Amino acid sequence: MNFIAVAKRVLEECVALKPKERALIIADSRSESNLVQAMTTMAEWMGAHVITTIVPWRKPLPHGYLSWEEPSERLWRLVAGSDVVIDYRSELVALTQAIRNSDRSRLRILYMNGNMDYQRPLILEEDLQGMSKLGKSITDAVKEATEIRVTSKRGTDVMAQLIQPVTVTYDDSQATEPGTEDYFPGGMWSTAARDGTMNGVTVFDASLYPTGILREPVTVTWENGKIREINGGPQAQQWQRWLDSFDEPEIYSHSHMGGGLSKTAVTTGHDWEDLITYGAALFSGGNNIYHGGKQGGKSHFDAILLNATIYLDSEMICKDGEYLI
Repeated sequence: MNFIAVAKRVLEECVALKPKERALIIADSRSESNLVQAMTTMAEWMGAHVITTIVPWRKPLPHGYLSWEEPSERLWRLVAGSDVVIDYRSELVALTQAIRNSDRSRLRILYMNGNMDYQRPLILEEDLQGMSKLGKSITDAVKEATEIRVTSKRGTDVMAQLIQPVTVTYDDSQATEPGTEDYFPGGMWSTAARDGTMNGVTVFDASLYPTGILREPVTVTWENGKIREINGGPQAQQWQRWLDSFDEPEIYSHSHMGGGLSKTAVTTGHDWEDLITYGAALFSGGNNIYHGGKQGGKSHFDAILLNATIYLDSEMICKDGEYLI
């Protein structure tokens, strides 16, 4: 795949870069240098004023620990002085206090995962407009609901009350207007259940963070918004040990939930791609501060099942992984 083609999609479709705009590209020492160079060259060719900054790669903490390094004063000045920011690294500015507490009303920010292979079909073949249309239809429906139920042929059957007023978002890789931020690749809608209302069983058959791709299903029983039991084989036992290692109750509590919109994504064991897979359902636990909640804690997990059936107030909106709206 031509990195110029990827850069062209990012700059033209995802952020709608215009001549004379100030564009900031943030990468780290492990980002794909060919893609960084392609985005820089393309942005200059489009007539933008471009600054590309390479920050040191920071070795992450053990799997699951939340630790996001705050931007340096210099980097934050560059962000604040830009029209468009492309953050292409593993330590995303999105997850820092600096970005969450700042005025982003005129910025367009696109987050790209520095650990992802951008030479995948999902990067250039995804129908971004179609994904955006579907995401809006789903979020409009979720906003009107009070209850959500998810089932699957594997045995999932879980129900929860939605927080009122409903908070629901979706990402479609398009940050084209001031005050918008998105992800590339994108393709997930997300909402949250009211505390203490999630009850039932989820059978995860795609992947768990940080376990990766599942070789056998992992069954999780939820009671009043908390994980009460985990059943399965060696991977389930491994995951349970990982959860226990944090020695805190928050990791067992519901954080947020949602589903995938990307028809070109496949289950790979890479958390970012797995959770956007079309027709998949996502259940997360632990820290939910980034998602607008008040639940702290050291960590956060994502757990994914495929071919979900989803009901909003008893109305089916997705059947066996195929959306009906």
